[in-house]
Amino acid sequence: MLDGRSRVGGKQVFGILNIDKPAGVTSRDVVTRVVRQFRQATGQKIKVGHAGTLDPMASGVLILAVGKATRLIQYIQRRPKTYQATFRVDCTSESADLETELQPLAAPSRPQLADLQEVLPKFLGTILQVPPAYSAISIAGQRAYKLARRGIEVNLEPRQIVIHDLQVESYRYPELKMRIECGSGTYIRSLGRDIAKRLDSDAVMTDLVRTCIGTHHLEEALSFESLDFETLVAGLTDPLLVVDFMPKLALSLEERDRICTGRFIEWPAAFRQATQIAATDSQGRLVAILEPRGDQLKPVFNLGDGLFPQSG
Repeated sequence: MLDGRSRVGGKQVFGILNIDKPAGVTSRDVVTRVVRQFRQATGQKIKVGHAGTLDPMASGVLILAVGKATRLIQYIQRRPKTYQATFRVDCTSESADLETELQPLAAPSRPQLADLQEVLPKFLGTILQVPPAYSAISIAGQRAYKLARRGIEVNLEPRQIVIHDLQVESYRYPELKMRIECGSGTYIRSLGRDIAKRLDSDAVMTDLVRTCIGTHHLEEALSFESLDFETLVAGLTDPLLVVDFMPKLALSLEERDRICTGRFIEWPAAFRQATQIAATDSQGRLVAILEPRGDQLKPVFNLGDGLFPQSG
């Protein structure tokens, strides 16, 4: 994430970008390209951050927040994610994917489709998952994957994750293709391995495509190869979509002025059950996220004069 501002036509550029990250490209590579395009066109720096890393071998939806919208990254990360994952269930690898050498199983169990269908419900809901040793989790200030690559044993504690849905899309031994809808923090390769181990086998993830984050879908994503300044500006979507799960409060001009200068407003009775509220202006554009403070509402952050650029 880089500091600074960028303006086009006197307005701050900000919003959400849905980009189709190709395999072989890092999430950081995508951010760097977007930053470079804005900098070359405007001569100014701009904040850009991604909401949820995709491993280099994975492809699909990568959500970038631009400008003040980077403050919304925490909300994007909470949205459910959908993946299409492919596994081989006749081999293993230290990384549980293709990063490390495949090792054939000595006596693979050859699970049947009926066996898979029977075991999948056990992985739905809130479960504990041990992250893979080849992950970016920090251990005593070092990334786990760096330790693992040096042959150092990595022991990670189980973490709570949420699996919303699991569907077998196709299965022809040894290849298993699944559709997975999950919450943040889920390691898909570990999930595939854990499912296989329940069937006395093992699994290596050979392909991963993220098809959706919240309301952002792969078929609507911008092609990485096509990214230039004009495409990026045209591709910015309304930040309000990121918080569509929050109740929306339309502000009066006076309330908008108060919020944009960091002051409080009255807490309407109709919103007394809400813990967070998306405040909009008269044209339905996101102005701020509000939280209760006593009998009033306080902006957690506000977008000030940086209105969504498509507003004219």
